[in-house]
Amino acid sequence: MFQRITIPALVLKMHESAMQHVLKIGVSAKELSKINLGWVVVQQYFEFFRQPDLGEELVLTTYPTGVNRIFTYRDFKVLDTAGKVVAQASSTWLLLDTETRKMAKYPPEISELLKPSSDIENLPRPSSLKFKVENPTYQRTFKVGFHDLDFNKHLSNFYYFRWMLDALPSAFLKNNQIEKLEMQFEEECYLDDEINVVIEQVDEKSFLHIMKKGERTLVKGKTTWK
Repeated sequence: MFQRITIPALVLKMHESAMQHVLKIGVSAKELSKINLGWVVVQQYFEFFRQPDLGEELVLTTYPTGVNRIFTYRDFKVLDTAGKVVAQASSTWLLLDTETRKMAKYPPEISELLKPSSDIENLPRPSSLKFKVENPTYQRTFKVGFHDLDFNKHLSNFYYFRWMLDALPSAFLKNNQIEKLEMQFEEECYLDDEINVVIEQVDEKSFLHIMKKGERTLVKGKTTWK
């Protein structure tokens, strides 16, 4: 297992492919910061079919799958050289006004650039997560460091993903592989914030995850393992 790409690293590659795409079409954080806007992920749904081996060549693709008044949608696929899907994800995003920290409307020129292609089959969009963790099985606390921040000066969504998994016992992580992950982002967190990850085991291979700052829920998640 230690000669394979880690799942957090694979997710980071997906995020990097999205960054490359928005840079290419001119709607990255760099361009949007000039008009006080920024991208914020709201929901993500990942499926992992296998863990690629060290040195294996992969092809990452990402594309917009729709935009409305509030949200835009983006899918990801990771393929091996035989064209088989190794992992895939769907995601929901919004535009943030970086001065007011509130949702912003999409300028027409951005909506035009994010129109989906009719030639590509879209993945199912992430669904809303509604649950409470009432009987925690595991807990762990993390502190947001300077290098954990993204372009919007809040915790990068990559670290939410990584910390959610790292809060599970090492023995479980060594002997199991994640199959599905759902995440729903509710609030931001910033430099020096302390984040408590609370996990409730539902059955042998599934867990509910909540990341909190004090009593405020930042992120909810569900994982399934094999």
